[in-house]
Amino acid sequence: MSNYPKALIPAVALAAEYCNTLENARPDQTAETAAALLRLLPRIYITLSDIGGDEADQDGDDNGAVTATLKQEEYDAILSATTALLGEFDMYLDTPEYDMQFSDTAVAVSLAEQLADIYQQMFDMAYTLRDAPDQALPMVVDDIKFRFSDFLSQKICDSLRILNQLYRRKAL
Repeated sequence: MSNYPKALIPAVALAAEYCNTLENARPDQTAETAAALLRLLPRIYITLSDIGGDEADQDGDDNGAVTATLKQEEYDAILSATTALLGEFDMYLDTPEYDMQFSDTAVAVSLAEQLADIYQQMFDMAYTLRDAPDQALPMVVDDIKFRFSDFLSQKICDSLRILNQLYRRKAL
């Protein structure tokens, strides 16, 4: 633990808070959950981007140091609960989606799936960091930087954008 980069401690705390928020979300508290996620997602983005600082390796590879800890059944339960939470507002059309750029057909995206994907990344990161020996930290940090750059940063931004639209127009 002594070799942890300073940004990892708040990253783990935010991961736990994010996971806890989705685990405890109830359909009768959709607005409260949305408000909590709107506060968490930007903080997660900033904190994870600070882990790598300016030297974040965008051309790196997934080195497998972050262990896939979340079981498929657990992911499915979070996805199902989040889908129920969002109800009719789960699916939306996303024009920035890569597949939409070259198509005449609109691409539907699931906000619940995006939030569950973020949950999976946060869960796996937190559990890996909890159990990682000090000598493995550089590899774990490199993997976190890669995952953020390659996948998670865009998921956070996309989720934040649509969640904000829904929340601000009082749809949730």
